[in-house]
This record gives sequence, structure tokens and C-alpha cells, in this order.
Amino acid sequence: MKKIVYFLLFASLVFFIVYWYVYVSDEPVTDRQIQVLLLYEPGLMDEHGYVLKAYESVLKEEGVPYTAVKPSYLRKKRIEDFVAQNPVIILPDGVLQIMPEEMSYWINEYLGYGGNIAVIYNPGVKDNNGAYLEKPLLTDIVGINYCLYDKLGADAYTTGFIKFIDGEHRDFFQIPPGKTGNGTLLSGYTYGTLSYPIARVEKTGDYREEMNYAFAVTDDRRQYPALVLRDKGRGKLLYANLPLGHLKAYSDDLPLRAILRSFLFDIVGIPHIVNSPDGLGGLVINWHIDANPDWASIPLMINNGYLRRDVEYSIHITAGDFNEFPGDDAGFAACGEGEKLVRAIMNYGVIGSHGGWGHNWFAENILEGIFGADSMEKYIRMNNKCLSSLTGYPITEYSAPVGVHPQPVNTEVIEKLGFECYYYTGDTGSGPNRTFVNGKMVSDKLISFPIVPFGKSASFGEMNKAGVPGEEIENWLLMLLHYIRKNRTIRLIYSHPYDIPHYPEALKNFIDIADQECRLGNIRIRSMTYFSDFFVKLLNTKYQFIPDPDGMTVRLSNDDNLNSVTVAIPKDKYKRPENDKLNLDEDQKYYYLTLKDTRNEESINIDYR
Repeated sequence: MKKIVYFLLFASLVFFIVYWYVYVSDEPVTDRQIQVLLLYEPGLMDEHGYVLKAYESVLKEEGVPYTAVKPSYLRKKRIEDFVAQNPVIILPDGVLQIMPEEMSYWINEYLGYGGNIAVIYNPGVKDNNGAYLEKPLLTDIVGINYCLYDKLGADAYTTGFIKFIDGEHRDFFQIPPGKTGNGTLLSGYTYGTLSYPIARVEKTGDYREEMNYAFAVTDDRRQYPALVLRDKGRGKLLYANLPLGHLKAYSDDLPLRAILRSFLFDIVGIPHIVNSPDGLGGLVINWHIDANPDWASIPLMINNGYLRRDVEYSIHITAGDFNEFPGDDAGFAACGEGEKLVRAIMNYGVIGSHGGWGHNWFAENILEGIFGADSMEKYIRMNNKCLSSLTGYPITEYSAPVGVHPQPVNTEVIEKLGFECYYYTGDTGSGPNRTFVNGKMVSDKLISFPIVPFGKSASFGEMNKAGVPGEEIENWLLMLLHYIRKNRTIRLIYSHPYDIPHYPEALKNFIDIADQECRLGNIRIRSMTYFSDFFVKLLNTKYQFIPDPDGMTVRLSNDDNLNSVTVAIPKDKYKRPENDKLNLDEDQKYYYLTLKDTRNEESINIDYR
């Protein structure tokens, strides 16, 4: 009987402790570590919780240690001791519209001690009853009144174009070449210049124009600060006049990812895990083979050096014997007349599936609502069966014909069929990610690879129709190589073999230089599969940056292995490490420590300067 009583008492104690930490205490259940904090108001989570999930997804994919906390967590902290462990606090859009009034004083003091704050769109604009305040709580700190509802009512919020001050300011915020129209206006594939939700704002206090990196331009040609970066106290403050989390959650990943990367990596200098193999920038060149015109194009590619054996491409094929309609004999016929060409190009990369059997036919039937999930599955499976019978391996890369990839149904189908990654015309200009649609992550298993456009075009054929000169195409491609090398990030471009004759010299020059960059070890050009495999490894890697009196200890573990995992260590705070278990690289801001064996756990000691 006593044993039962003791057991019940013990169980009650355990329950109380768990209940306290999960439901009562504001302390995040985590070991002491250097981390980024995401603030949220619990009462806003039912309506805006998807925004917090969008931030969390991007931070995890970028290898950034983070914890989401309530504002009350901060009030208990001794700020001068708190800053070193928590150097950045992000105030996201949506989930922090209501803030305790005293938080403005706390944040001002935190900045004074060298903390860094990102103010995104609308934190602290409402009171506890949900009514708009006369001015947002952080107006005086930001130097901008970023909610004018008290003056303008519903007209306080509108839409506008995002216009960077110049190319240098655009590049500073890691916007890839081709993602701005007229050089400085943020744009998208097929749409051109993009219109975003923005707030009408007023400059106040000590705001200065040189703090602004981009304007939000409304239809009535008024310009409002859109990306403000300023010194505040001993820290940095970023203000973004865009609902970044909401945009990510609704198929526009780039603004949130690019702005967070710039703030966390380039401005503040957060230790992190680089989300590319060996910490090198990577490029996917994705060739789409649609139909039988490529019977002539593929030999041209091989014979003239557009395909190289030391460059691994993603080559996706629509395998059927028709294109527009059954019986037109216009298909690539991968298991018929096109078989010898499939066997030839297999040596140059990974073969993937380009839709289901008939290129234009498959896309048109989806667009017209004739094909649902069952039909998609049937014809993609047919496509896979043909291709895998030739390659000898399962087909795990996918691209949608004509970009017709209805979400989430198409992704659910290809996940069921065992695919691992896919080309995507959403989230354009961004890197590999687990895409969101309508406020939800579509799949936590499949990695999407958004295309990088050149203005409104993506394929070289579209660029030719738009009248883009070859010199501009070559310059864009070479700038993209520089972009991925400098930012150590991954991007995808795509086209068709039959597009090459439009720009033969520009593409040959690009391939020559890209091949040389690969040989020098500056970048990698590999398949979607290569990069998505590593991306999944990163998501499954546990890491902590633990401060100690002499510096920091980095702890890593992965149930598979840690090979090619790279840790970025800020050079301004830490000494160059000496460790024969690591490959060491560096740039102006970071040491890059890459694990070169297959162990599952590692601990790295880093000393302060």
C-alpha cells in the first residue's frame, strides 16, 4: 500500500513539474545556449499562430538556434547578463500586435546593452482589448510611427511596391539577381513588379534618411520607409514594413529568408549551421525535356560542351510518346525512340520526372480540372516506371510541366509516390525550403526548389520571347554565381535543351566559368537530390552554442552522421580554431568549420578573442 502511495506522490510531483514548465512557467525548457528569441503573445496565436510557425521553419532551415517565448519571459531577466546569451530578439508580424506597455522600456535598455532587435511590421500596435493605440509602443525606439490608424483609420494600411535605394542596398539584403525589375523594384516570375501589404508611416524622433534601404511606393506615388537599419544604444535595430511571416506562409518565402539572413548573419553575426554541404554555395541546373524536339537538342548539348561529366545536372523528362494529345507522336518517347538519348544523358546527372506522360496534355488537364489526385498519380507513376526501367534507380525528383503544380494536392501525390524534392514556381528567387501554402506547411518531408527568374522570365526561351539580349543573360548568370558563392546559399535555374540556340555563346561562357568555379572548389553544381539530402540532414541535426568563461562550446549530433556539416563562427568575437577533425575556411565575417568524418556527435571548443 505504501509503495502505491509513494508512486502516486512521485507521479503527482512529476506531473506538477511538467505542468509548471509547459503551462505556467515562462522559462523555455532548454539548456543554456546562445540563441535568437522569437516573441509572441499567446492570445493572438489562434488567429496568427501560422506566422510564428513560418518564422520557426525558416530559422530551423537556416541553422539558427532559436526559442519562442512570451514577453513575460523577458521581464524577469537581468539584461546585462541576458544579452550575451540572447543577442537577437525578433518581434514578428501578427503574433505580437499586443505587447505589455513596459516592454518598450525593457527593449530600450536591452539595445543599450548591445542587444539587437528586429521589429517586423506591427508589434505593439494594439491595447489589451484589441483596439489600436494612438501610436505603437516602439515608435520612439524605431524612429517611425508605423501604425497611423488613429489618424487614417482603415487607410493606415495599403499596398505598395518595394523599391531599393540602389543595387548596393538591394544586394546588402541578399536579393538575388533577376528578382528586381528596373534594377531596384522587387518583382516575380510572370507577374513583374510585385505589390505587397505595407503600412503608411510617419518619420519621428531621430530618424535619418540614410537609415533606410528600401521604400514602399504606393499607387499614389507616395514613398514610405520599408527597410530601416539603425544603430540604437550599443545594438542594431531593424524595422521591416512588410508582414514577412504572413508572406512566407502564403507562398513568398524570399522576403523573410533574405531579410533574416542579412540581419542575423551579416549585421549581427550569429553563430549558426550553414545550410549547404561543406558550407559552399550551390547551384542546381534543371533541364526539362518535354517532347521530341529534344531528339536534336540533346546531341547538340553533349557534342558542344553544354553538358559536362564533372557537373551534375537535374534532368527531368516527360517520358510519353505524345505531347498535346494521345496519338500526336510528338512526345519524347523515353522508352521508345528517345531511349538511346536517355541512356546518353544519364551520365550527366540525376534523371527526374517531368509530370505525367504527355507534357502539355498533362498540364492542360490539370488546369481544366479534369485531372484530380488519382489521375495525377496514375500518369506520374507511368512516367516514373518508364524512366526507372532505364536508369535502374527510383525517380525521386519532380518538376511540373508548364509549372502547373496545384498545392497542396500535387505535393501530396508526389510524396505518396516517394519523391524527395521538386522544382517550384512559388517562392521564386528563394532557396530550397519546406514551402507553405495558405498558412500551412505543405510537407515536412519534401524539399521544394524555387526557380530564380530573370524579371518576368525563367527559361531561356521565355527570355528570348521577351527580347532580352544575350549579354544581359550572361551577366545575370555570372552575377548569380557570385551571389551563391558570396552568400553560401543554394539556388535553382531551369530551361530546356531546345532553348540553347537562342543564347549559344552566353550559355557556353556561363558553363565554362561555372565549371571552373566548381573545379576551384568555390561552389558546387549538383542535382536537387544532392542538396535536398543535405537539407534533410540539417533538419535532423541537433546543435547548441553554449557559452563558457573562455568562449563557447559547439555541440552537434545526428543519428546518421555529421559529415559535411559546417559551423559558422563569427570572427569578431572568437579566435581561429585549430582542430584536425575539421576543414577550415573563412571569409571577412566567419570561420567555417566543416566536419570531415562520419561520426554522430561532436564537441568543438572555441575561444574568445
